[in-house]
Amino acid sequence: HHFSVGGGVMGHKAAHSNEAPFPVGLPSRFIRSFAEPDSIVLDCFAGSSTTGHAALEAKRRFIGVDLRPDQVELSRRRLSGITPVMMEV
Repeated sequence: HHFSVGGGVMGHKAAHSNEAPFPVGLPSRFIRSFAEPDSIVLDCFAGSSTTGHAALEAKRRFIGVDLRPDQVELSRRRLSGITPVMMEV
């Protein structure tokens, strides 16, 4: 699937393989305001993991969930450039 949301310029380039891309600054503001450093940020509809990206950059831990295998793989690729260790449970 290819989605042209936000004119193809909103958010991380990986987010455009998802139907609802948004800039990493959006969740970053909330994460830094409400989640203590080293706490866990949970996103039950992770999609391309923009929230995970923001959480890891802010030195928080992240758990992302998505039922769609293509989005899980997209998240894995995106976050691999941010943190060297990814764990699958």
